[in-house]
Amino acid sequence: MSEKSYQPVRGDILVVDDTLVNLRILTEMLAAQGYKVRPVTSGLQALQAAAAAAPDLVLLDINMPGMTGYEVCQQLKAQADTRDVPVIFMSARDEVLDKIRAFEVGGVDYVTKPFHLEELLARVATHVSLRALQRQLEDARLLAEAPPRRSPTRSGAATTCSTACCRRASPTPSARAAASSATTIRRSRCCSATSSTTRGRPATTRRSRCSSCSAGSTPASTR
Repeated sequence: MSEKSYQPVRGDILVVDDTLVNLRILTEMLAAQGYKVRPVTSGLQALQAAAAAAPDLVLLDINMPGMTGYEVCQQLKAQADTRDVPVIFMSARDEVLDKIRAFEVGGVDYVTKPFHLEELLARVATHVSLRALQRQLEDARLLAEAPPRRSPTRSGAATTCSTACCRRASPTPSARAAASSATTIRRSRCCSATSSTTRGRPATTRRSRCSSCSAGSTPASTR
């Protein structure tokens, strides 16, 4: 299978190897696939590069002077900005204990040198794609957990709740007008004057008032 048959998701890859020949081969191979590649030759340079901008994936050699790949991975996993960055270890060691150690410190894969370029490209493409999906899920989770925002109206005031409880608490103008009209009619009926005529005498006018209408009213005079 040809290397050109791969169409990986493009990403930023940090390549760490103290062997310049390996570093050059990896850089050219990944760049040809459309990846942005940042090559460094030591663990300290790798930590500085990752702190400046978190990569999408790290290809990390184990046997390096000054700081081993295991130590570099541990420090990457200890930082909030780089703890979720996938790390693929590269090493000439093929012992089971070496591979177990790589996974214990946070590695997601292990490639034995001399590696096959096509196999390495396939592993890189897989983990870069998984990293992209992980970010999408994280963004969706944060969006779902965010509190709802109230949309302002054109006048700048917040929109009014349309639930039944708010409608009962805040009657509409038409409802208030209808209630006022009903109160007026009720008062008119209960306070209506009644007349009685006895043996040709002048009618005596009586007014009966309900308790609610008596307040604030002047008593009617009786003739």
